[in-house]
Amino acid sequence: MKSQEAGIERYDATIADFYSRQYMTTSGNWSLHSAKRISSPERLSGRDRLKEALNALGFKLL
Repeated sequence: MKSQEAGIERYDATIADFYSRQYMTTSGNWSLHSAKRISSPERLSGRDRLKEALNALGFKLL
């Protein structure tokens, strides 16, 4: 678990540096933002039904 935490911390720092260089403003860090985005079906804004929609359009996904 510690190796995952260290990797997440490194990625948070890397993406924060990228955002800064691109003059992008964000609230919180990448890992917190990403965790919130997938915390519930409501937060997925329909992405939880994407596979079903693509299959209905003829894109047969496993």
